[in-house]
Amino acid sequence: WLRWTLRYGISGVNCVAVASHSVILLSMGDYTNAYELARISESLLERLKPMDQMAYAKLSTDGFVRPWREPVQKLISVSASNYEIGLSTGDTEAAMWHVLYVAVFSYIGGKNLLRLEDALGPQLEQIQFYQQDAVFNVLVPYRQTVLNLLGFSSEEPIILTGIAMEEEELLKVITADGQQTALNAVHSQRLELAYLFGRYCLASKILDEVKPWEAVAPGYVAIFRTSMFQGLTCYAIAATGDRRKWMKRGDAFLKKIERWFKSGNVNTVHIVHLLRAERAWLQGKTAVAETQYGEAISVAGRNGFVQDKALAHERFMEFHLKQQGDDYWAKYHFNKALIAWSDWGAVAKADHLRIARAKLSA
Repeated sequence: WLRWTLRYGISGVNCVAVASHSVILLSMGDYTNAYELARISESLLERLKPMDQMAYAKLSTDGFVRPWREPVQKLISVSASNYEIGLSTGDTEAAMWHVLYVAVFSYIGGKNLLRLEDALGPQLEQIQFYQQDAVFNVLVPYRQTVLNLLGFSSEEPIILTGIAMEEEELLKVITADGQQTALNAVHSQRLELAYLFGRYCLASKILDEVKPWEAVAPGYVAIFRTSMFQGLTCYAIAATGDRRKWMKRGDAFLKKIERWFKSGNVNTVHIVHLLRAERAWLQGKTAVAETQYGEAISVAGRNGFVQDKALAHERFMEFHLKQQGDDYWAKYHFNKALIAWSDWGAVAKADHLRIARAKLSA
């Protein structure tokens, strides 16, 4: 398509080629040129207005490339508009993928879980109506995660079984069909829940079930959050044994996220601070850890990641309890974490924290 563009000139179809090439550059780690090419594609789409190609081309630019430079919260309304374009032009497949991006950007971007659940049910019903099973199987683990955090799981909150899905059954289906993106979505959400509810050994086992998102779906926004929990899990296990092995694994995730941060990824700034804090704590660098925890809390709050602000407060609480033996500041961050978890709507997570640190509730 790029050769045809150079030979015969620009057309609506060629906009898709330019957009697709931006994702190729992204997968190669060329974030700057990927973003520039995505902007060129957007300019061409605006000028030529090839409505039949618009929704499909924007899957690459708005769904994959722009989150590497722009706040995910900003892209929620963009994806909602793209959904409308796809539906109005008959491109229902692209429209349903944009529905997924609306939901995933909302989840990652810290949207209140009750409001998110109100949207997720109808969204998944619509995806089923249009028979987009691949989209449905990627999105449904997010809905069950939301339900678990709200306290609506039928089993333990770390198991993706309840109103939306049955974990073992979905895993059988998508494994048989070779749906690697859906498999990674399931295991990524399992990892997140296992870590959040303090099941670090389980999280370390799930860690190896998550395939590199770079190979499965290059540029997919879930890689930011999954990599954060992979790094956090490694550092948590390093604190309990086989320190050298798990520190090395954790450092690999940290270095990867630092590369994204240095390339201009605004959605990873607080993640870098949080992982640096965990690493410094393991190394006994208490002053550095305190600074980095503070930065993680500040940046996450300022950038709208309320759930990660809650997590940073919780980890800072543990630092004060275990490293400093300081009940005053531990209780301060305990209360701040509870407020932030509650603001997000994570009732089950807030209850878990109250029970785990009952002495701080007194």
